[in-house]
Amino acid sequence: MGMHFMNPVLMMNLVELIRGLATDGETFDTGRGFYDYSGEVPVPTR
Repeated sequence: MGMHFMNPVLMMNLVELIRGLATDGETFDTGRGFYDYSGEVPVPTR
């Protein structure tokens, strides 16, 4: 799973979540949940 923070990081509350070929659903959901909790807005992509 890849993560890409939007710049400037301290002002933009967006993080792009990139599902890798070997990333299973549970791992992706765990990563998404972490960013939900942190106040960032996760944006899933493929």
